[in-house]
Amino acid sequence: MSRVALFLTFFVLSVLSVCATPRAMVIGIGDYPASGGWHKINGDKDVPLVTDMLLRNGFDRKNILTLVNEQATKTNILRTFHLLTRDAAKGDVIYIHFSGHGQRITDLNGDEKGPDQGWDEAWIPYDAAKIYEENVYWGQNHLIDDELNTYLTRLRRKVGKEGVIVVVADACHSSGGTRAHGDTISEDMWIERGSSDYFIVPPSVEVAVDCANTEDWIFFSACLSTQTNYEYRGNGSLTWSLCHLPEPLSAYTAVGLLEQVRATVKKLIPFLQVPQLDGPENLLTGKVLP
Repeated sequence: MSRVALFLTFFVLSVLSVCATPRAMVIGIGDYPASGGWHKINGDKDVPLVTDMLLRNGFDRKNILTLVNEQATKTNILRTFHLLTRDAAKGDVIYIHFSGHGQRITDLNGDEKGPDQGWDEAWIPYDAAKIYEENVYWGQNHLIDDELNTYLTRLRRKVGKEGVIVVVADACHSSGGTRAHGDTISEDMWIERGSSDYFIVPPSVEVAVDCANTEDWIFFSACLSTQTNYEYRGNGSLTWSLCHLPEPLSAYTAVGLLEQVRATVKKLIPFLQVPQLDGPENLLTGKVLP
């Protein structure tokens, strides 16, 4: 092999080794078991919408992990986090999307301050119950924001500072509007994701919660922690807005995307619902996807 050919081979291999791989985990739950006390929503119908959006934005289907309805137990969600972290490499792009119920739960480690003091926010996996039941359910299947923080911090270490992590939560943590009950959902009903019932863990119950206390990613949520997140015609309003953007995700900064999504949600939803954005300033002013 000539020196030129050898150099070109080395160059190509070097480029391939540093190319970022887009990876995603998409979770959607709509048919929660009746035993958990949650009303039916359309979180599962968000999954194909988000998957199509990711494919349009350069993701390969083989790198999009999906969990739908009964697949999305807490154990399976954490297992998928592990797989995502195991396969991730420096510089990779990670997109995580949760569509389902959300709930406020007693802050077990006292880390919440300000208006959220005393309460954590939680994603509700398929096997999480709505109400505390002594010696049966004490919130062990709630996916609390502190736990999410720990798993996302592990991902950050794996992808490095040059990697990109975007998290989208199309859920809410409190409510106060109309909700749908039963097995039939009509498009003209305003369906909410979440519950006005806080999950209260008695002081006598000792539950250990792991928390990394960092936030080094872009995080979009459907509304303030004190607001209701409404669905729009069979999909989450935040999900629908993200999947019907006029430009690819790579065209937006995080702040610019927030403005676009807020404007869309305001048009779609006749109630006060303001999508939120969190993360370090250097990430919020940068491109959502490279």
